[in-house]
Amino acid sequence: MLTGDAAVGVALGERGLDSGVRFVVLGLDGGVDDAGSSSRSAPAPGSSGRRLDAGMAAQAIAGRHPAVGVLVVADTVRDHPYNFARRMLSLDHLTKGRVGILVTPQPSAPVAGAIEFAQIIATLWETFPRDAIVTDRARGRFAESGRIRRLDHTGAWSIAGPLTTPSSVQGRPPVVWLGSRTDAEAAGRTGCSWWVPAARWPPWSHSSPPPHPATGRPP
Repeated sequence: MLTGDAAVGVALGERGLDSGVRFVVLGLDGGVDDAGSSSRSAPAPGSSGRRLDAGMAAQAIAGRHPAVGVLVVADTVRDHPYNFARRMLSLDHLTKGRVGILVTPQPSAPVAGAIEFAQIIATLWETFPRDAIVTDRARGRFAESGRIRRLDHTGAWSIAGPLTTPSSVQGRPPVVWLGSRTDAEAAGRTGCSWWVPAARWPPWSHSSPPPHPATGRPP
C-alpha cells in the first residue's frame, strides 16, 4: 500500500517498485478498525504533509509499471459516485484494464452510504456496453443507442446516467469491500465482487485470496 507524497515519491522515483509487486492500494491512509471503518492518519515523519490525489498517483504508477494493477480507495463522503465512476473507468481504459476500486465505510458516515456508493459505481459501469459501439460510417452511426441505458437512481444521490464512457475491457473493474462480514454481504448483493475482512488488512500479510462477499468463500 502506498499513501502520502513521500511513499508515492518512492514508487515513482529512483527505486521504483519491487519486481514481485502485483498491485498497490492508494488512498487508505490510516488503516481500518475492527468494525471496518477507515481512518486518516497524521503525515509520516519526513513527509511534507501534502497528499497526492489517489487517482493521479494511480495513473502515474500504472504508466511507469505496466505489469502492476492499482486499487483506488473511494472516498464515499467527499466523492460523487458519478464523477468517481467516470474518472476510474477512464483510468481503466488508459491502463488497459488494470484498475479497481476499494470501498470501505467512513467513520463520519453511515455504512448504508458506502454500500449505496458501491452499488451506483458497479451499475454505472454497465450502462454503456463496450460492444454497443459499432462505428457504422455508412449509416452514420457511432453506437447502438438502444443498448445504452439510463440509471435513474434515487437515494442519497440522484443520478440519471448513463456514463459517457464505454465499459471496461475487464467487463467491469473489480469493486472490493473492506469491512465487516455483515456489511460485505449487503455490498456483495449490490455490486462488490470481493470482500476483505478488516482482520485481514493489510492484504499482503495473507497468502490466500480474499473471499467473495456473497458466499464468504475464496474464488
